[in-house]
Amino acid sequence: MKSLLTLLLLIPAFLSAQPQQLFDFQELLTALEQGYRVAARFDYEQCELITDGKKVKSPAIRGGMDISCYEFFDSMSVNNPLPYLSFSETVLINHPRHGFVHNYVRVRVYSDNRVEIRAMYLTPGTMGIVMDETFKGRISMLTQEMGAKFFKK
Repeated sequence: MKSLLTLLLLIPAFLSAQPQQLFDFQELLTALEQGYRVAARFDYEQCELITDGKKVKSPAIRGGMDISCYEFFDSMSVNNPLPYLSFSETVLINHPRHGFVHNYVRVRVYSDNRVEIRAMYLTPGTMGIVMDETFKGRISMLTQEMGAKFFKK
């Protein structure tokens, strides 16, 4: 009996510890402003890819990042018609063709649920651009993959 009671008391803690998917801009902004940790997951194949000013087939690549720092820009705060969230991360990688490069990823999530992911490889020291790609998608819905998922933890 005591074991059953303990188990019943632990169930809410277990359920609340599971990541919860966020389905729109407002849920994402609210989770960040309430101090939740939020993770972003991207399925680039579900996005439109623009490189060298041209649309090309997106690769079958997935990636993700924790949102550790972010900025919220309300409409017209920086001459922007729509509010958006912006966050980025840079990590040093050893690329098979380019050698050591900074992998810079900047994400913008707009209030209409559009997501823009800019990925750049930058040469250490000079910060010369080796690769520059922009992926455009949307926040995925429960039943439809659209390139970007966000989870609060």
